[in-house]
Amino acid sequence: MLRFAALCASVLAFVCARADDSGPKPPDRRELWVPMDELGRVLNDKAVLLSREQYDALLRDSGIDKPAKHDAPAGAVLSSAIIRAVPEGKTASIHTELIVNVLRDGWAALPLEFAGAEIGDVKSKRRLDGEAVLVPKNAALRTDAVPANQKAQAAPQHPATLLLRGRGEHRITLELTALIASTAGVNSLALTVPNVASGTFTLALPAGATMEKSERGMKVSTTADATTATLALSPATRSVAFAWKNGAAANDAQVPVRVGAKVRYNIDAEKVAGTSLVRIESALGDLPASFEFSLPPEVKVLAVHADELRGWEAAGGKVTVNFQPGARKALDLQIDTELAALAGKDSATVALPLPVLAKVPRLDGVLFVEGSDDVIVKEIAGDAALRRVPTAEDRGEREFFGAYEFSGRAAAPRVTIERALPRLEADLDTLVEFRSDAIFFTRTITLREQKGRRFSAAITLPAGEELLDVRRISELAIEKQKIPGLPSNEEANQESEPEWTQEAGRVLIKWSDESAKPRVFRLRSRVEPEKWTQLPPEGISLALGDAKIADAAKVAGYIALMADPAFRIEAQPGETLERRDGRSTPVQGDYAWFRRDAFDLNVKIARRPAEVLAALTGYALPLEGVLDMHASMNYQFLGGGTRSVRIRVPKDLAQNFHFDGPQIAERALADDVWTITFQKELTGAYALDITAQVPVAKQAGGGGDGAKGYSFAVKVPVISPLDVVRASGLWAVEANT
Repeated sequence: MLRFAALCASVLAFVCARADDSGPKPPDRRELWVPMDELGRVLNDKAVLLSREQYDALLRDSGIDKPAKHDAPAGAVLSSAIIRAVPEGKTASIHTELIVNVLRDGWAALPLEFAGAEIGDVKSKRRLDGEAVLVPKNAALRTDAVPANQKAQAAPQHPATLLLRGRGEHRITLELTALIASTAGVNSLALTVPNVASGTFTLALPAGATMEKSERGMKVSTTADATTATLALSPATRSVAFAWKNGAAANDAQVPVRVGAKVRYNIDAEKVAGTSLVRIESALGDLPASFEFSLPPEVKVLAVHADELRGWEAAGGKVTVNFQPGARKALDLQIDTELAALAGKDSATVALPLPVLAKVPRLDGVLFVEGSDDVIVKEIAGDAALRRVPTAEDRGEREFFGAYEFSGRAAAPRVTIERALPRLEADLDTLVEFRSDAIFFTRTITLREQKGRRFSAAITLPAGEELLDVRRISELAIEKQKIPGLPSNEEANQESEPEWTQEAGRVLIKWSDESAKPRVFRLRSRVEPEKWTQLPPEGISLALGDAKIADAAKVAGYIALMADPAFRIEAQPGETLERRDGRSTPVQGDYAWFRRDAFDLNVKIARRPAEVLAALTGYALPLEGVLDMHASMNYQFLGGGTRSVRIRVPKDLAQNFHFDGPQIAERALADDVWTITFQKELTGAYALDITAQVPVAKQAGGGGDGAKGYSFAVKVPVISPLDVVRASGLWAVEANT
């Protein structure tokens, strides 16, 4: 069989001819088939022989076979729109879902002309990286030079524009607001929607509302719960108009009311028990006799309590509460609910419904969430209308307690919980006292055994701390009875020394009872940092350590700092510490924090400069041959503590003086100055007793006859306190007759 080959040498000249488009157009293609044994007669020395694949690739790369590119006539088109409007007072909230198809690469612009409505929120369900952007109406995206003859003309009006990037389908959600007009009892809503291929516009009205006649075809559906009217959207119908009358119940709802609520949820492993205390008030009219609350279908309504309650009914996710006929401007009611918690699983996320009163757009209140000891609250998530507020009972995870404020129509917060496994948990409250001789730690540890029983606990103290004592605190059997002579029942606790040992900073406490109540222990320790008694003027910085409780899955509690007046402290807490008021925490001090886990706490300590005030009160009694002196030097030690005082007396009488008072460790005389050293640094008021006897030389009486008596003259010695800011004194001389 003969073998043929395509002669492709002429193609090179054909490709080169493409470079000059001004010349005559060559034929589309010409191929000659030559037998293989005749190729030598056809090809010359400079010819190139190509295979079929190489030949096709050459044509493709040169652009000869490249098909013409046809762009879409529009960058983006609005394919579908589902719009739903709900009246809220004198405005309508309009929820819009759009399907936009982007047909070109790069950015595409889609005008969104909603005449008669304002666009609020915009969300894209396809992209979250900023590739769907709303440009407000009449915005200047590009600044072009304006001719002088056109500057006086009015600026053109541009609708809001949606900029999108990325070929394919985009789902856009819009939230709009429009005004509702009312004339002679007829409400109306009119607006213009963008040009859309297909879609619907639905108006949802409360039960009892009736639609007015419309020029356009409209589907009206009436049920016992609501009235809905739906219009079809198309490129030919962009204007939308509704007119309706409210029913009697809707007119009752027009009375403006103010609603507040206190909602509490108690969560355990089996159920979530809820209690909603709702107060409804009206300042401009009487309240209606019936109210309707919305609740999810999975919520079980246990009871409704209120004064003048006629009855209540829960069905289909709604709770209808009816009151006795009568005029009232305020009322209180309580709704008790229940829903499943873990439902046999180890973890779950549960929605905590907030009260939603029909036809009332705003409801403010407080939400309390409390977890039992058999669950762990991992997270509570809500929208921006839910804000957490600090409380004294606030604790994390197990036995969780949290308080939240909500306003408007807050979305139901979602709580994530886990089943608590058997383990040991502890509350560790620490009081740190900065004293002149050392730093003292008082740690109150409450151990909770969740399941099973323990008979020991190991506690490791920070390095360098000296353990002073270990005490167990037990409640008396009469803990809830008033005990005469005690200000509160808390002081009726009984302290005892448990069985304990210490080895290398690790304290092992043992017990043998099987009490189901938490066990409470108190450990006292001290540490004396370097240079503590002689702090430098700039002070020192310390990192406070934490006690470690073996096998404790969670440790929470409070930390408080307290300092003697002689010290000035500056606390630098880490991010895991939450500031609290030190006057109301279980351990009280100048500073207080709540800790949920490990923490960092640095403290800078400096000594305050000492200030000493002195006031002398004394009296002198002349006796035969001697002046008897008694005085009291009353000191006020302010700021830093004072360890010693100095007093100057006449040098020749210095040995006759004696000083007495509490806390005196040493008395020393140097020249005419007595130095009184105390056992420790003192602050506050201090009284130093001074006694002295001054010899007196007798002088003969009048006329030189000693039988007629004698006289003498003596100066009261000057007693001067040294190193004081201010000194004062008062002497009294008693006449000895």
